[in-house]
This record gives sequence, C-alpha cells and structure tokens, in this order.
Amino acid sequence: MILTPIEFGALVLGLIVIWVSISLYRLRPILNFAKNYKGYKFYPVLGNYLTLWKRDLYKVHLQTTKELGLPCNLWFGHNYYYLTDDLDVIKVILNHPATIDKGKLYDQLEIVFGDCLLLVSGDTWKDKRKFFSKSFTQSKLTGFVHHFYQNSIVLLDCLKNSGDGDIFHVMGRYTFDSFCDSFLGKNYGLQTNAKNKFIERIDELQAFAGNHFLIPVSFYLPIRLICILGSGTRILKTVNELKQFIKRIIDNKKDELAQNPVVDNQLSFVDIMMSDNQNLFPPEMIQNEFFLFATAATDTIANTSSYIMILLGIYPDIQEKVYEEIITEIGKDKPIVPEDLNRLKYTERFMYESMRIIPAVPIIVRYTTEDIPVGSKVIPKDVNVSISTMNVHRNEKYWPNPMKFDPDRFLPEEVAKRNPYCYLPFSLGARNCIGKNYALLSLKVVIANVVRNYKITTKYKSIEEVPLRSYITMRAAISPDLHFVPRN
Repeated sequence: MILTPIEFGALVLGLIVIWVSISLYRLRPILNFAKNYKGYKFYPVLGNYLTLWKRDLYKVHLQTTKELGLPCNLWFGHNYYYLTDDLDVIKVILNHPATIDKGKLYDQLEIVFGDCLLLVSGDTWKDKRKFFSKSFTQSKLTGFVHHFYQNSIVLLDCLKNSGDGDIFHVMGRYTFDSFCDSFLGKNYGLQTNAKNKFIERIDELQAFAGNHFLIPVSFYLPIRLICILGSGTRILKTVNELKQFIKRIIDNKKDELAQNPVVDNQLSFVDIMMSDNQNLFPPEMIQNEFFLFATAATDTIANTSSYIMILLGIYPDIQEKVYEEIITEIGKDKPIVPEDLNRLKYTERFMYESMRIIPAVPIIVRYTTEDIPVGSKVIPKDVNVSISTMNVHRNEKYWPNPMKFDPDRFLPEEVAKRNPYCYLPFSLGARNCIGKNYALLSLKVVIANVVRNYKITTKYKSIEEVPLRSYITMRAAISPDLHFVPRN
C-alpha cells in the first residue's frame, strides 16, 4: 500500500506524539525532582530552547544563574541539567561511583576524539586512567621542565613580534610545541610556523560544538549525522585535517621508535602504545588518545596562561611582586630548572588566584547512572549534574569579597580554613584532571620567563572589563588588549 502525502504526514506526526508521550512518561521522576527548583518554562521536545537559543554555553550559565539563582533547572530537549554550586552536592557527585560518567554535554566530542579517556566510562575509564597515570609521575614531569624552558625562549621572540596577534593563539603554539617535546621528544615548530593552523582549527571545533549544542536537532540526533548537514560539512573537513596532522606525527614517531627503541624508564604513554607488540592499542586508539592529550594540554594551558598575562597587566603591583620574586629566586638570565620553581611561592599563589577568578573550565558535568542520595534529597537517575565552577569560585559564601583579586587567599593558613570543594580548577575526586601537575609546572615556567623579560600592560582596569566566552574552555571573546614591553 502506497501512502498519500497526507497519510504519510499523519503517520509521522503520530509516531512523534507516541515518542514524546513515552519519553515524558519515563521522565516522571526527573520532572518531579525538577519541580522543587526554579527553571525556565519547559516545552516537550524543545526543552528551554525558546529561552536559551541566543546564548552560548558561557552565557547560558552566567545569565541563568543570575536570573534564577542556584540550584536551578535547565532542559536541552529532554536532557535535564541540575545546576548547582552547593558544596555538599559537589562533594558527593565528584566522588560517587555512580557519577563517574561525563555528562551528555560531552557527547559531541566523540566525533573528534572517539573512545578516548575523556569520554569513556565505567571500568574502561578506570583501566585507561591507570595506564595514563604512569606518564604523569612527578619524576617524569620534572624532566619536562627543560622542554618548557626551551620553548619559552622561543615564545619570548614570538611575543616581541606578535604585534596585535591573538595571545591565545601565541600561547597555544607554545603549549603544543612543549607537549610534543615532552611526550614525543620532537619539536614540530608551531611557534615559528605561521602556516600551521592547528590552534585555529581547535578554536573552530570548540565554536561549532558550542553553537550547535543549543540547536534542538542536536538534542536527539548523533553528532555525526548533524555534521553531514549544513555547516557541519566544514567541521568534518576540519576534523579530518586535524586528524591527518596528528597521524603524520604518530607515523613519524613510529618510524623513530623502530630505529631507536626507548629504554623502559623513559617511556611515555605514546611510546608504550606505539611499542606494543600484542595489538592492545590499535592505530585509531593511539591517534585518538594523543589527539585528546595534545588538544587538552594545548587549549587549557594556553587559555590559562593567556588570561594570567591579562591579569598581570590589570594588576601592575602584583606583577611587580611576581617579578621581584622571580629575579630574587632565579635571576635575570639563568636557565630555569625544577628546583627554582619550588621557591616561587608568591607566583604560585598568584597562579591559583588567577584560576579561581577565571577557571579554564567553567562547568563540570557528571551523569547519574542511579539515584544519588544527597542529604535530604535524592538526585534521580539520568540527570546531568552541572557544577558551575565559575559560580563556586565567585561565591561570597566561600570567598569573602570574591571579585577582589588577592593571591594571599592561598596562603597555607587561609587554605586550611576553606572547604576544599570550593576550589575546582582541576576538578576533584577520582576523575580529576590527570594533567594537573603538568599544567602547573608549564604555567610556572612560562610566567617566570615572560615576566622577567617583559613588562605586561593592558588597557583593562578590572576583570569585569575582559569579555569572556566559553564553549568548553574559557577564554576572551575577542583578541584582548595586551602589550609586552621589554625590560631593561
């Protein structure tokens, strides 16, 4: 039997009505939970789209929390997000075995990174985390300081010649070269090769993910199908371009290892995966994991170091204290070694305060795979619990006068007074950032070498003047006003 267009349309409409009815029926526990909290009007299929469609992810969280307060509800289609800055909830969510999975927000990254450490769940994640942790021991990280320093020397020339260039891209090239030096033993020279657009392409991917996350079709269709349509075809080309670049790096390393095997105590996770003789690590897995780590290190450290430079410009008195400590503890021209970094106590406190006021990752999302008791309430199964890092870090309940920039908040006696869950730049719990100590060492080196060589200035007079945006990580919405003046 051939259906007429009207009959076919009626059939499709009927199937949609049945699907919506079944979906809403299954959502009853979550709908009952959500009634206890403020939220925008929920529409079947659309969720809160009619309210949120003009906002990027940063504005969603910033404006939503201002308009509704916390905790509150957000609906992306029929995916429910419970936004909170309550430390009791945060502690449970970051440590409960049934919330080890990342939220649905991260599903769009699968097209880029596949089944990588960031996206897998359960026992698979535990096995991968255990494997990769061996490459981030303190002894191995200490050995990376030399690479950070050597690349920071190149960075000094790049900053001198950057003019009005985007500081985020400049710092991104530095962090990528440092990462490859550290884990591959080879420098790919992005800092001196303006033709390589790896950093810019990563920006494009973030923008695509952020812009498409709030489109209703993305609530229900796989990201791969969405990418076949409309502007997604360009993103598929970008993903392929990036993967081809990473593949060339991996292939070069394989050839190098075949000719010059690395001794066991020098092996990084890349070396181990590539030296595998039991086929435990297929080529696609090696590529995905390297792509993830390279991108994560490049993006988060580049963004953090960039707004650290902006903050140094905003607060010249603090910049001077950092400078004086660096000159006292390291000197003007001495190569930077690991022992030097341990003595930079004020610089370290400045770093921590920078990551408080502008966290690199403004939200942490975990997915509940069962009902989670938290105090007097129970968060239902299948909820995306969204921890608003920005709100936690700027909450006056936890931080007196939160918008005041004060590195001495991180004096040992002040830290001892606070709940540890009010500071989450690297998250906490089992699924915290595996590269935390790598990032801190890299940041210390780049701050020390840049500040002892340049005085940093900006037109901005306060943090509030810096326009921010976030898709996945936080950065300035436009190329910020920033100038590097050589010191005598």
